[in-house]
Amino acid sequence: MGPDVLDATLTVEEVRERLLSARFRRRQFSGLLLDQAFLAGLGNYLRVEILWHAGLLASHRAQDLSEEQLNALSAAMLAVPRLSYQMRGSMKKYHEEAAFRFEVFHRQGKKCRRCGAVIEKGVLSSRPFYWCPGCQN
Repeated sequence: MGPDVLDATLTVEEVRERLLSARFRRRQFSGLLLDQAFLAGLGNYLRVEILWHAGLLASHRAQDLSEEQLNALSAAMLAVPRLSYQMRGSMKKYHEEAAFRFEVFHRQGKKCRRCGAVIEKGVLSSRPFYWCPGCQN
């Protein structure tokens, strides 16, 4: 098992280092983000939400990202699951900026809140996968 994304001592820098390690840097995110040996605690809905927040496709690999993309992905890998856990799956909005809501998961056919493109659905790594073709590239 890899480090748990909910472990408060796990840092964005450590996640970035794991992404760039020889073991993980060549793997596509479609499978890597489901691999508990990479980071424990990520599942399918977190995978699609993390990639949306970072503006990346599931076919990308860490070794091919720019510094800006690596930083955005590393930050999203901790921020998205931690906010989801804090909200405990609740869609109730305590504070607008702190509320967790699905941006792409189960939103196929709806407009992306970031760019307005229509969210699509497919299957990756034998799991449903959702993405925005307008802002994930």
